[in-house]
Amino acid sequence: MEQYLTKHYQKNGDKKLSEMFEARFPKHFKWTLKHIEKKRMYLNLIRTPEQIWQIKSKNSKAQDHIKNWDTRGRAAEGEIRIWKGRKYIKHNGQFILYHRHLVNAKPDQVVRVHEGQIKIIDREENCRLNNKQRHALPRELKKTITALNQLKKIINGQKN
Repeated sequence: MEQYLTKHYQKNGDKKLSEMFEARFPKHFKWTLKHIEKKRMYLNLIRTPEQIWQIKSKNSKAQDHIKNWDTRGRAAEGEIRIWKGRKYIKHNGQFILYHRHLVNAKPDQVVRVHEGQIKIIDREENCRLNNKQRHALPRELKKTITALNQLKKIINGQKN
């Protein structure tokens, strides 16, 4: 067993070694990472930084780190989560805004809800509509909004 470990510890990580030991030297309890680590330390089998780097790069090519997330709770495709009051959905391996997913909007487009209807417009059109709405406000309300924005900047520690 010790000979097998000394032969394979340089090219395989402890997790892979525990799987190899489980297949080759089965016992009543499963081989764990801690068993392998202790055995390596008793035999004074220490990896160099280059060996560790090679093991990590080999594991990343085999995508073992992705399998690891399956046991830790990787989000399934189509799972919906809410962060900071906004709804996101996992689509093609990444989280995107839920309303974008509903209307298949591209990242350079803006999804705008107006009178209960969802419209997809470009950013330039969105700026123009925002300016129209801002100019349509009464003068007192514009002053209040400006003062409120200045207060927010002061509270957040930003300067003019």
